[in-house]
Amino acid sequence: MYRNTLAALAATTALLTGTALAQQNIDFSKVEVKTIDLGNKTYMLQGAGGNVTVAIGNDGYIQVDGQFAPMHDKLKAAVEKLTPLPIKYLINTHYHGDHTGGNAAFHKDGATIVAQDNIRVRLAAGTTNALTGNKTPPQPADALPTDTYYGGSKSAAARRCSTISTTPTRTATATCSLTTPTYSRLATSSATPAATTPSTSATAATSGD
Repeated sequence: MYRNTLAALAATTALLTGTALAQQNIDFSKVEVKTIDLGNKTYMLQGAGGNVTVAIGNDGYIQVDGQFAPMHDKLKAAVEKLTPLPIKYLINTHYHGDHTGGNAAFHKDGATIVAQDNIRVRLAAGTTNALTGNKTPPQPADALPTDTYYGGSKSAAARRCSTISTTPTRTATATCSLTTPTYSRLATSSATPAATTPSTSATAATSGD
């Protein structure tokens, strides 16, 4: 599975579409998923939004990105033509809806959602497009990544209630609540990393964008 994971990440990084499509302008009923065999049980799925990569292992498969929410059933049907195995991990490469829209549905299918911690912070807080002013509301808890990493190291997800240290020179903190995820971001400078302090609300350290 590890080798397939690397192949999936590399393929998706190289093949991502440049600009996220506006969901309201897409007739999802007309979208067809195209499957491309990349070899070694790894496939690229093209539909609406960012390209999806699927790497099939012995006990399940890893999927990179999930496109828009309405694409879930079509993507799942395309994978079912390749393997009867269940989804194990869904990796988010970006926070835009054409990459993360399917998070909640794939999580319901049994996927553990993996992402860089800043993606979790943005999804939980909601975003505003700097050019258009369009707002994306905060995502529900089941759409948030639960396994996150920062600077190459695994960090605690929101549900785990812990404080994560970052680099000695620069940190950015995001505070979350387990019941109603709300996040605030604060850039700080410190000579020493923050200490780990479990509590009822978690403080997750993140880098700047």
